[in-house]
Amino acid sequence: MTEPYTPDDLDADFAALRAATPPAPRPFVEQTMADALAHMPVPKPARRSPWAALGGWRAALTMGGAALAGLSVGYLDPSALTPLTGETLLAYDTALAPQSDDPFAALLDEADL
Repeated sequence: MTEPYTPDDLDADFAALRAATPPAPRPFVEQTMADALAHMPVPKPARRSPWAALGGWRAALTMGGAALAGLSVGYLDPSALTPLTGETLLAYDTALAPQSDDPFAALLDEADL
């Protein structure tokens, strides 16, 4: 454990600080910094790719592929996809549809209101 500071110890520390060399003058520091900055290379402006707004070329290619797939599925006749998906996936059974003109009637019946 260290001893607590006494006024004599504190006076000795202040005397040591007074005897220390002062910091460099301000014009010297400014000239040194100006010289250092003059020798630094100038950074080139970064070239931005047109794909950068979309997240890069990989993201743009992925979005383009998804858009092409969505357009082709929307444009082509879905019945051409039945060998891939089976007939029940794309079929819509009208017997299961609600028979009311009110679109919220089924919700009200389920909630017993």
